[in-house]
Amino acid sequence: MRLSEVIALVGSLAGISPAPAQTSCVPFVPCTDNKGCPDMIVDGTQIPIDLSLGKETWTSSECAVIEGEVAAGDRWLLRFDSATPNLGPGALIIGNPLEHPEWFDLVTCHGHPHFKEYTDYRLWTTKGYEAWTALRQANPTACPRDLLAANPSLGRQLVTGRKQGFCVVDVYQYTDGVCAASKNHPTKYSFCDDMGLSVCQTDFYPAFLDGQWIDITGLQAGDYVLEIEVNAERFFQETDYLNNSASIRVTLPKGLH
Repeated sequence: MRLSEVIALVGSLAGISPAPAQTSCVPFVPCTDNKGCPDMIVDGTQIPIDLSLGKETWTSSECAVIEGEVAAGDRWLLRFDSATPNLGPGALIIGNPLEHPEWFDLVTCHGHPHFKEYTDYRLWTTKGYEAWTALRQANPTACPRDLLAANPSLGRQLVTGRKQGFCVVDVYQYTDGVCAASKNHPTKYSFCDDMGLSVCQTDFYPAFLDGQWIDITGLQAGDYVLEIEVNAERFFQETDYLNNSASIRVTLPKGLH
């Protein structure tokens, strides 16, 4: 489908409104690396590796329920890996959660702080995702939150979604793209009491961890698009926000109840 056709689809779906003149996305975490800002991406090749669908039973005493990541009872969960490399010239420097408590969820059942709203997980209808992509291409500087608020009809094509906070650290080296030329990228951030992401390092959360899912209980069978976006609310400053998401098509079966 050509971009012009998708833009026409946007209009038919949503009665699209122009992007707001002022954005509500304002970086709270500035660039403090003297080499430059980070440039975060989602490694889309990792999403399908451990993609799985299963029915799980949760009790009210479990951390995921206490922290609002899932409801108690029997739930159908679509699980997946999340990998977010830093391709920028500079590191993402977050630091000690105690120095900036407003950036974190400090009291967690899991026993360590989470950097707020690090990633957004969304499940779209296929037409909704095409329209969403075209709308964002037409409004590259607009905040995603503002675009959805201005276009509630498009928002109804967003079937379900959730935000996930992380303990952001260097997990492994990224070796593709701009990072392929050099194989020696030092790590600096290894613990939750000093968070950040070094140049050409990747933060990685495997599918088996709490929160690495979208709850699809009760959804109709059919084709959907799973989208992962890092720093969707532009909480921290980057060189480029247009490469922050990746997606994969998924087909859901009948009987998700």
